[in-house]
Amino acid sequence: LALAFRVTVNAVFAQDLGLLCLDEPTAGLDERGLACMEKAIGRLRALSADRGLQVVMVTHERVLDNLFDRVIDLAA
Repeated sequence: LALAFRVTVNAVFAQDLGLLCLDEPTAGLDERGLACMEKAIGRLRALSADRGLQVVMVTHERVLDNLFDRVIDLAA
């Protein structure tokens, strides 16, 4: 629900920016929640490609790395 809210807020207030920033959207999620988030981010990826939107996400969940074109690992 929080991800849907962020996408809606972006569409209403920041449509011209073309950027959606997500800071730790996976915080506090269990495995089932993380699986749902993975599916939602996959759909967000398709939506952002269609609309020319860039998504920047900060997370500790490396399982989501494959959903992004570029990953910057600050631990390396």
